[in-house]
Amino acid sequence: MKGLAGIFLLLSGSWGAVVDRRATAHFDHGKTVGHVNSHTVREESGLCASRRHTNILYTHNDSGDSARFYALDASTGHLQATLTVEGATSHDWEDIACGPCVFGHSGWCVYIGDIGGNTGSGGENKIFMVREPPSIRTRSLQVLETLRFTWDEHNAETLMVDPQGELYIISKVDGGRGKLYHIPKDAWAESSHRYHLTGGREMPTPDHGRGPVAGDISPDGREVLVKTYHKIFYWNVGDSRDYMRTLMSTPKQVPYISEHQGESVCWESNGSGYYTISEGTSEALHYYKRLS
Repeated sequence: MKGLAGIFLLLSGSWGAVVDRRATAHFDHGKTVGHVNSHTVREESGLCASRRHTNILYTHNDSGDSARFYALDASTGHLQATLTVEGATSHDWEDIACGPCVFGHSGWCVYIGDIGGNTGSGGENKIFMVREPPSIRTRSLQVLETLRFTWDEHNAETLMVDPQGELYIISKVDGGRGKLYHIPKDAWAESSHRYHLTGGREMPTPDHGRGPVAGDISPDGREVLVKTYHKIFYWNVGDSRDYMRTLMSTPKQVPYISEHQGESVCWESNGSGYYTISEGTSEALHYYKRLS
């Protein structure tokens, strides 16, 4: 390793080291690492990499499924476990994010966004916090907290969490220029009523059709991916962690293998690449390795 590009930063968590990021990242064109082998997983609308378990990705179906999500093997796409979420409802789950638990809860959590517009009323606008299971097997998990919110948007498919447990949500609109909103972690304290989101900023993510449809903050908090149906956009946030400001700047476009209805993107758990998958049955899991 030469210079700063070879420095390794140890991020708290069981999965180990994260490579220091250069101002400009490069990724390969992507490859298919496997296919989902369960017809139960049929509308993969979100994706995130477990912080607790090596080589595990979590996904979930779009509207029409019960309150459950699925653990996939990141090297094959094969189903490893079905995780039922007790205490949650499932109207239109659109995205899932992995990060630290907050609001007095320790460990690593999964955040599930019931934020889509398929309910006929502009969305349920709920986010469920669920602690990651201690082992990967089919089981039931209990909701730790439910965050309810209101805003002036009508649809969203992008939910992200940073290393401090701060949440970010992006509205889905025609032309791909959705608005980015910040949900501070102290919003969980307002469980008796809905937290109102304000201050949304239009994203520089133009694309034909509606979007964005997915996004993820890297495990070290320094990089962000946001996906539309036809493109993936990348930002290096650096040490500032100022997502609201940095994500208003012009992004870099990174490789994407075209999918017929790709609504998922997530970083690998150590930030060495990213994954995408499309909605559908027996879908291909694609991986894009970092080159620099």
